[in-house]
Amino acid sequence: MEAFIDSNIILKYLEGDTRAEEILDIVDIGFINPIVVSEVLYGYIRLMTGFKSYNLKKKFPSLNLELKPIYESLSDFILLPLVFELRELQAMMDSHIR
Repeated sequence: MEAFIDSNIILKYLEGDTRAEEILDIVDIGFINPIVVSEVLYGYIRLMTGFKSYNLKKKFPSLNLELKPIYESLSDFILLPLVFELRELQAMMDSHIR
């Protein structure tokens, strides 16, 4: 199955949610976009540090956090461009499916 994967599914998966894992297991080809990447990185940093948004913004420059696991997880997905003509979307997705 092909599907666009929202950041919520990826973040739940990273938290160990079994339902999110089941969803990702049935997806053969997953698509994401730069917004999903940004949301997942931000959510992952919050998850790993336990900081709320306000504190995270203040402490971000001094964080020492390994992001390699998140980059590896995101590399399993096909990154769609953020800006495109709607009529081009199907062709872009089809090029990865067929």
